[in-house]
Parts: sequence; C-alpha cells; structure tokens
Amino acid sequence: MKRALLSFLTVIFLISSLVLSACNDSNNGKSSMGSSNNNSNITDNSQCGGVTDEDTHVDNENLGYRLLDNGTYAVSVGRSKSLSQITIPKSYKGKAVTMIAEEGFKNCEKLEAIEIPSSVTVIGMLAFENCSSLENVEIAEGMREIGHGAFLGCMSLENINIPQGVEIIGDSSFYCCQALTSIEIPASVTIVCDDAFRDCKSLTIYCEAQNLPSRWSKSWNASNCPVAWGHK
Repeated sequence: MKRALLSFLTVIFLISSLVLSACNDSNNGKSSMGSSNNNSNITDNSQCGGVTDEDTHVDNENLGYRLLDNGTYAVSVGRSKSLSQITIPKSYKGKAVTMIAEEGFKNCEKLEAIEIPSSVTVIGMLAFENCSSLENVEIAEGMREIGHGAFLGCMSLENINIPQGVEIIGDSSFYCCQALTSIEIPASVTIVCDDAFRDCKSLTIYCEAQNLPSRWSKSWNASNCPVAWGHK
C-alpha cells in the first residue's frame, strides 16, 4: 500500500515538474520576444544636444531639423554641443529653415559665433540660453521676432545686430548679457517686453524711435541702461 502511494506521488511530482518547465520555457520565450521587439524601437538619446525625438533629423554638420506644421523647418543643435561656430543654412531638403527652435542651442557652452540667414523669421524661446561663450551673433534681414529669453545668460555676448524688420523683442531676451556694450533697435520694433535688457550692466541702447513706443513694456529697460532716442 505504501509502495503504491509512493509511486503515485512520484508520478504526480514528475508531471508537475514537466508542466512547470514547459510554462517557464513558454514565458521565457515570450519575454525574449517582447524584449527584442521593444529594443528595436529604442533610440539612444544619451548624447543628444537639441535633438529630443525621432522627428528631428540630424545632418552632416551636426544640426537638427524638425518639420513644422507650415512645411518649413526649425533648426537646433544635433547630437553634440561641442560646435564653436555655426552657420545656419537657408534650407534643408528643399524646404526653408524659418525658425531657431525653442531651447535649440540652450547650454551650448562652447558656441562662440553664429550666423542666422534671411530665411529665419523667429528665434524661439530660450534658444541660446546660457551659451556662456557666445560672443558674436549675425542676423540677416528677414527676422521678425526674438523670443522670450532668447539670449538669456549669454554673459560673453559682445556683438549682435537687430536688423530692420524685427517687430518683437520678448521678455528677458538679453537678460544678463553683461559683456554687451551697445545695441541698436530699429524703428520696425513695435513691442519690447519686460526685462528685455535687465542686468546688462555695460549696455547703451540706441533706438531709431524718437521716443518710447506705446506698445513697449514700461519695464523693458528695468536696469535703466542709457538710451539714445532718435538714433540713425
């Protein structure tokens, strides 16, 4: 009787082991397959600069381009922030480059100079924030808006032109640009927002307008930089 019971229990044990083994093999197979599928969709962005997703394409000059709703491109730094000089092209893959992307070159600490072509109409919010080595910015005519905080914290910025045709200078656009000694604001600028030139301790501002335009913020020059009105 005892032998029969022992034999019965042994058979049950063997069957259970086989079932568990089969289940484990099946689960391992599923896990492995799932892992493989997931990995195929993963993009390693650990070295990215301005690139944030798969919709941004990087060219051989290490610039990133994101297609906008209007069929043009916004440009940013690519996968490395080590570039020291950048010339933005007018077009990419046959479509115009019209915008410096929001935060597109933020924290590019080695960037020293950039040329922006006439196709670009907007410098996005915080586009060059904390580019601490940036000294020279050349902007071609065609620009319409310099976004909020565009050059915030660019403490080495010495030379930048605001071309005729610019209409808006956003909040804190040149906040803490302490190396900037002069800047000219053309008559086309109808709006200058709060704190645009705050903490620009060495700056003199030359304005084509004869007096303060009605749509400029009352605190546009919060640090009371010297202003020359009616400058030509």
